[in-house]
Formats: sequence, C-alpha cells, structure tokens
Amino acid sequence: MVSCACVHCTPFQPRSGGSSITEGKRASSVKTVFCVKLSLVLPVTSLLSILLASFHLVDDIVYGSEKGVAVNLLIVAILAVWLYGTLLLPERRAGHIIMLLGSLLGLTVFFAHLTGAGGLQGIEIGKMSGAFFFVWTLLALAVLSLLSLTLSAQGLWSLLRSKAQ
Repeated sequence: MVSCACVHCTPFQPRSGGSSITEGKRASSVKTVFCVKLSLVLPVTSLLSILLASFHLVDDIVYGSEKGVAVNLLIVAILAVWLYGTLLLPERRAGHIIMLLGSLLGLTVFFAHLTGAGGLQGIEIGKMSGAFFFVWTLLALAVLSLLSLTLSAQGLWSLLRSKAQ
C-alpha cells in the first residue's frame, strides 16, 4: 500500500471484477494514492496566467488595440509584481493577495474584451490572421484566472484561519 502524508490525498481503489495477474502472482488490493499538492497548483496556475496575459498583451499590441507606451509599461510592471508574488511569496499572505489580484486582473481582461467597444464584438475577429490564438489565449486566461482566484482565496482563508488558532 502506498501512502502519503499530506491531507489532500485520496486513496484510489481499482475496480474489482477482472483478474490482474502480474508475473504469475495475483495482485491483491493494490491501492494507489493520487496526491495533489495544493501549495504547488496555485503557483503553476498563476504562472500560466501570467504567460497567457503576456501573450494576450502582445496580441493586443500587434492588432493595434494597445497604442500607448505608458500603458504597456504599467502592464509590464503589474506582470512583474504578479510574477514576484508567484515565485518568491507563494506560501505567504502577501503572495496569496498578489496572486488573487493578478487573477482578478486576468478576469478583468476577459470581461473587458467581451463587453467593451474594442472587444470581440467591435472587431471583425474572423478576418484577423491570428484570430484563433487571440481568442484561445483570452479563454484560457479566463479559465486559469478563475481557478487561480479560487485557489488563492482558499489559501488566503486557510492562512487566516491557521493564524487565528
């Protein structure tokens, strides 16, 4: 039997019914443990969100919707702070807050493109050469940002609860 020390592991029992014979011996009640470290999932989803946000910024620049240099420098600074919080502060309260705000930013980008005048409705998306990648990064950014938002809120809540005890 394989066991793991973390709280979030779930034992997996294979289906009974078929016979599984390995090298002439019958395998009896094999348990495999699937362990997901939640402390690793949040930084990974946050890093993927940062990557997709930067891809989307590049797409916005290429298609001409981001024209100001000052705005682009501000977005790069925000992405740098988000990256700092993700890589150097993943287990601390400040890191969770930074990742939570970054995931809110990713969702804001998604909603701004859905509802804004210069968004997906205001442009002829079908005539653009990289339309698939543009829309895919937007949707993937929204999904990962929503997951990061949930995980960072959960992590922040558990940090606050553990400090209160």
